Amino acid sequence: MAGSLSFILLCLQVVSVVLANSDPSAHIHRRSPEKAPKPSGSRAPKAPAPGVVPSPIRGPNGNSPDPKGTAKPVPFGFGSKVTGGGNATPQTPKDTAQLEAWLTDKVPRVILINKTYDFTSPTNTTANGW
Repeated sequence: MAGSLSFILLCLQVVSVVLANSDPSAHIHRRSPEKAPKPSGSRAPKAPAPGVVPSPIRGPNGNSPDPKGTAKPVPFGFGSKVTGGGNATPQTPKDTAQLEAWLTDKVPRVILINKTYDFTSPTNTTANGW
């Protein structure tokens, strides 16, 4: 009992010291007086940061002029470092059946996957072996 009372008194003393040394005029959520408020509805392009030269590849608002671009897609995720297919030209399957055929044949190829292929159709089910 005496230990908990001394702990409570110590906590009260720490709180009183913190409150005594705090500045009551400082508000955490108030804007700095040096910054001018932004005008509402302003859509003007932002000026580049000091020392930063705008890229000639980017558009005036900082975006790429053609978001799709004509560049070759960069692989990512599991298997992104796999090098296979030799000199085979990359191919994109048109449907699930073609993808399944390409994955099971013996022809070395590079397959580009650019969409989700649905293998949950009823034709792809197997019966239980009970």
